Amino acid sequence: MQIYQGEHLGTILNLKIDTSEPCDEVFLDIKNMIVGFEDRFSRFIPWNYLDSINQNHWGLLNQDAFQMLTYTLQVARQSDGLFDPTILPYLRKIGYGDQTKENTNQNIGYQNIHLIGDQIILQNSVEIEFGGIGKGYLIDQITDFLREKGYSRFLVDFGGDIWPEGSWQVWLENPYDTSEVIDVITLNNCALGASNGTKRRFENSHHIIDPRLGRSNNSGRASFVLATSAMIADAHATLFCIMNREEREEYMRKYGEKMNVRVIE
Repeated sequence: MQIYQGEHLGTILNLKIDTSEPCDEVFLDIKNMIVGFEDRFSRFIPWNYLDSINQNHWGLLNQDAFQMLTYTLQVARQSDGLFDPTILPYLRKIGYGDQTKENTNQNIGYQNIHLIGDQIILQNSVEIEFGGIGKGYLIDQITDFLREKGYSRFLVDFGGDIWPEGSWQVWLENPYDTSEVIDVITLNNCALGASNGTKRRFENSHHIIDPRLGRSNNSGRASFVLATSAMIADAHATLFCIMNREEREEYMRKYGEKMNVRVIE
């Protein structure tokens, strides 16, 4: 078993590859993949690729941005805007963003995002960010990369969002007491997304923003989502921490055929 552990995107990446062969070059390629992604899409880096789009209110989408934004807008429409990529002003307000910028823009709303081919146009000075989906998307990219390298059994655990290639046992931790295991499940080629408001807190708020409030709802929910890709699981783990029980049940009736959800309140 070859193992890599490192801090990336403000959380811990754990990789396990079931092989006796050294994987130093593979791990280096994955680290470079993540660094490149962060350089382009981090909300903390002024005038990077993402910030340039936000500052210019227009841009050409590369393949990563197009795929993430297309799915983000799908979930935004399905959730009536509860999953919204334009909440960057609210994140800055609680200290979770580039603090060198004046937070003068308070406009949000995914309806202000327009895709025309590979071009994006942002109306009313909205700004986009991929915090609710980027980690899951990266997991899917790492998974594809490892498959291309010929590995048939591996585990990608990126801050609690997981893709298991092959069969793996996974421990679910109590979000309110990380020393306690609340369940042990076996995953086999099925993504697990996990989200809660106990990890990244800022005074009386956290990073999961309810667009209706302009801040976190401080509900204390924690969600676990099983889905066919890490991107899908990541997005919905965030969404279900925002929704109340009735909203989740209605959403699952309409769109949850290929998902399993567990929420702790």
